[in-house]
Amino acid sequence: MEPITIWSCSGALLIVVINLHSLVTQGQAADILLSMPYPLRTSHVSSMTAIVTALAANGHNVTLLTGSNRGVEQLKTELGIRPDKSVQSLLAEAHAVVAFSATDFSLDFPRPSVPNWIPIGGLLNKPSKPLTQEYEDFVNGAEEHGFIIFSLGSMVPRIPIESMVETFARVFSELPQRVIWRCSGPKPRFLGNNTKLVDWLPQNDLLGMDIQKPVSWSITEANGVFEAIYHGVPMVIIPLFAEQKSIGVKVKVKGMGEVVNKEDVSYETVRRAIRRVLDDQSYTSQAKLYSGIHHDKMFRPTETAVFWIEHVIKYGGLISRLELRNSALFSFTILTSSYFACS
Repeated sequence: MEPITIWSCSGALLIVVINLHSLVTQGQAADILLSMPYPLRTSHVSSMTAIVTALAANGHNVTLLTGSNRGVEQLKTELGIRPDKSVQSLLAEAHAVVAFSATDFSLDFPRPSVPNWIPIGGLLNKPSKPLTQEYEDFVNGAEEHGFIIFSLGSMVPRIPIESMVETFARVFSELPQRVIWRCSGPKPRFLGNNTKLVDWLPQNDLLGMDIQKPVSWSITEANGVFEAIYHGVPMVIIPLFAEQKSIGVKVKVKGMGEVVNKEDVSYETVRRAIRRVLDDQSYTSQAKLYSGIHHDKMFRPTETAVFWIEHVIKYGGLISRLELRNSALFSFTILTSSYFACS
């Protein structure tokens, strides 16, 4: 039986499902090939692995191809796709295209949508586990002041600008809170005794600690933001690239945190943002409100993804074959803008 091909993309659009071959009949297991052709970060692989595990549990035969530099042309060769076929033409000719977006309306704004656009934000969210004794002792040592977690995501182990590193170190050293900072490389000169540097941190377990202490989370990538929302923790967002600025705007507008743009980083701006989030309890209240919204849904994100993949396997793209699939992105944007202008 020919495989069902699932093509994974990076960024806010997490996965595109392309059925390039014959569909199986309802009730049969499918041979599914998951391929990740673009440079990856750890969170992308973890997201795909969660879907692989769920599909395999439902009896499907799943193969996951990974690699940090898998080009589109190499992928076409492996799948037996004609080299002159563009990605746009493949999408237009596919039996079905389903786009899974790494978002959720606990974070995102309302928007016009199409049937084959499926939000599955928070795919990696899970209950926290007990901390190791090392972290437990460090956090409890903060007493009533609480602690701050500082991480810029899996792609940024250290801020590339040393002056910025020293700015954060100086601000942290003057806070009464303890700080757990994911930062590789040389030790900052202004590092305080209240700050613990680590190459990796159990961020989900730290965020989920069942204690009545203020916790601030400085993060840029979507998975980290959804972990904070999942546990109801307010944030300070420092957007660096890609969709992160948009994420920061949404967090700020919904009252779950503050934003410090990278070009505005200074001792004053960083300290002011952290103090606002720690001192103003409205940020915590809003984070817990949207955490409740995020939890209150019929299916978990993984279950939603598996349902729609199996729906395409069973029935093809009956609900997703829109003529808009042949339109350029700017055309859809114009249509969207016209809709709101006339509403």
